[in-house]
Amino acid sequence: MTATAQPQGLVPARHPSGTIRVENQIDGVASAYTSNIYHGTPVMRGTDGTVVVAAGAPAPILGVFQGCEYTSGSKRFLLPYFPANTVYDAGSMIAKFTADPDIIYEGQSVGPVLAVDIGGSCNIGAVSGNAIGYSTQALSAPTGATAGSFIIVGIAPYDDNRAGDLFTKVLVKISTQVVPVALMAGALSDEEQAARDEAMKKFDEDLARQAEDLKLAEQRAAEDAERAKNRKEEDARLAKERKDAADAKAAQQPAPDPVPQQGVPYPTQPSA
Repeated sequence: MTATAQPQGLVPARHPSGTIRVENQIDGVASAYTSNIYHGTPVMRGTDGTVVVAAGAPAPILGVFQGCEYTSGSKRFLLPYFPANTVYDAGSMIAKFTADPDIIYEGQSVGPVLAVDIGGSCNIGAVSGNAIGYSTQALSAPTGATAGSFIIVGIAPYDDNRAGDLFTKVLVKISTQVVPVALMAGALSDEEQAARDEAMKKFDEDLARQAEDLKLAEQRAAEDAERAKNRKEEDARLAKERKDAADAKAAQQPAPDPVPQQGVPYPTQPSA
């Protein structure tokens, strides 16, 4: 049961192709940008073409921030986040973020998410992060049919995570996607989209089958361990019974005749 709130923003979980690709944009965050952009924070496109923290509900989401690198003061920095007010050398900064609209993300809700909420919407909570640059944002409570930045597509497949848990971990997809120009230029045909949808469906089915296989394997391992334990206990019981029987048999044997000492005759019965 997921009873502890430990949100980590949005974590890329899977893609129909099996590969989660990260986009790189030169000087993709404006120098001296005034907010931290944490690893796992949803981002949107700013008016100047750079990425900024997604704000508003529902916000037009571009993707999720994955870190950056830049040069400042003749030093090269590689960080999981963009520190607020950082000034870097022009042309040296690389912003990294996911932007593919088919990526499925994992996030933790601020409260219970029920099976009936799958297919509904939700938003992202206030921006927050830890000291090492990773997001601690949670997803909002489900908004149902009301438009949100994300669509809930499933419950995260963990043994200790179930629909209705106090802080349910869920799988979401961006619903208000801002598609990069490069992707728009290569828009899929109906046949290609259908093929992609079929591939994603097969991927989900394979994932569910793998989860079921893992569950069965764990069950068999537990059963094998229980049988081994029972065999060991039975072997110990039989060994004890054999020892007890041997000890009892030895106790019933008559005492042997005494062995005479050398030079000392056996005592004889007196003559009648």
